[in-house]
Amino acid sequence: MRGEGDGAVVDLAERRLIARLRRGEPGALAELWGRWGPAAWSVCAAMAGGPGDEAAKRLLLRVYEALPREAAGWTPDRPLSCRIAGLVYRVVVDGLELRVRTGIEAAVPTRFAAPAVPEIAGRIAALEPYLRLVYLLDVFFDCPAAALAELAGVAEPDIRAARAAAAWALVARAE
Repeated sequence: MRGEGDGAVVDLAERRLIARLRRGEPGALAELWGRWGPAAWSVCAAMAGGPGDEAAKRLLLRVYEALPREAAGWTPDRPLSCRIAGLVYRVVVDGLELRVRTGIEAAVPTRFAAPAVPEIAGRIAALEPYLRLVYLLDVFFDCPAAALAELAGVAEPDIRAARAAAAWALVARAE
């Protein structure tokens, strides 16, 4: 499903679920939340300070409460993962009052190495909050940059640059 640009594919099962969501079927919302709620929670918790943090719980509640309204207008032109990622993006940016970054320079480090597994969580946590959000959405939702940008209301080059900057920051080795 990772085809950048307009080629995001929505399979038949997702098309059917979107149709059920648009009709307001309660079971459809439960199915959607069962599938994507854990990923939404992972991003909210990572952005707000951890699973026990009240801010994380408030963010997740805002995502959950917005789902029925949002889902009623969804069409099958974008995968559900991208729809949820766009919603989580907007809620987290608004709820944590993140500064949306534009014109990000993704400088290639002169020295880099794959970090050891125990280091990865620390490096992700150390990322500037906006870069961390874009990185986590990429990891948990696997949404093409064009689709995420459209659904989040930001420019595609800015999403691509944030992804690149986050990736390089994760593999950069101190000089």
